[in-house]
Amino acid sequence: MAATFGQRFAPFLLRLSLGATFLWAGFGKIYADTEVQGERAALLANMGVNAVQGNKGEGETKPKTSAPKKDAPEPSPEPSSRPTPKEPLPSGGSPSADAGQGTLTITPLVALAAQGGGAPHSADEFPEPVKVKRLYELALGLHAAANPAPDADGKSGMPLWPRAAAKGSWPVYLAWAVTLAEVVGGFSLLAGFLTRLGGFSIAVVMAGAIWLTEIGPAVQSGKTWLFVLPDHSAFGGMGEDGGTYMMLLWQGTLLASSLAVLLLGPGCLSLDGLLFGKASPPPKPAAPKPAP
Repeated sequence: MAATFGQRFAPFLLRLSLGATFLWAGFGKIYADTEVQGERAALLANMGVNAVQGNKGEGETKPKTSAPKKDAPEPSPEPSSRPTPKEPLPSGGSPSADAGQGTLTITPLVALAAQGGGAPHSADEFPEPVKVKRLYELALGLHAAANPAPDADGKSGMPLWPRAAAKGSWPVYLAWAVTLAEVVGGFSLLAGFLTRLGGFSIAVVMAGAIWLTEIGPAVQSGKTWLFVLPDHSAFGGMGEDGGTYMMLLWQGTLLASSLAVLLLGPGCLSLDGLLFGKASPPPKPAAPKPAP
């Protein structure tokens, strides 16, 4: 009896701790803010993040226009109606600027991508910090993983993420997918509803985090031992050179815990048990027959 209760109570405690951890992490990415500027802000703007595009040009230097001279005659007002152009404009198109007025407009990102053009935003457009949701740091991290910076010799390292999945708005979509996986998976574990599916989603998130933050950078730099493990100091602190294994061990613990919930199920006090019934215990082995 005690063994059966322990087998059902241990997964219950494990999924409660995991659910609380990932609910906190997911909501933190949605409700907490971080600041970006310069190249990082331009990257997010090119990915289609409206929060950055709405702050574009707050510190931007506007094109200078010469003031009219005092003795110059005032310009005559424009006519209320303009003559119809001889040739119609292309369907769906519009002139980017009226001739002679110096109005600057930027081609939308979607249209530019369809035309195969370059990035419409640059770092000079964002001299001041812009507040964005913290989840967009994931999008920047995915872009950096797919496009590693060149080293001192000008050679780019091994990409840690497929470049095809880091183009356009894909990093933003993936950042939202990871955040929602943490929130939905955390709620699933807390409530014990579709527990194994929640454990699987958390395990996928943690496997990706371990690769992108610990294993992948170590392999990329070539400073590893046992071929994949980062070459950190064995018992180093957070501020020491060579790093520490604290983060890798913490991420590995979360990965192992989510896999344990995936294999063991919800345990006691769960919606899965209320809705789908308790799992039937394995049949007891038959008692051996007495020898004749």
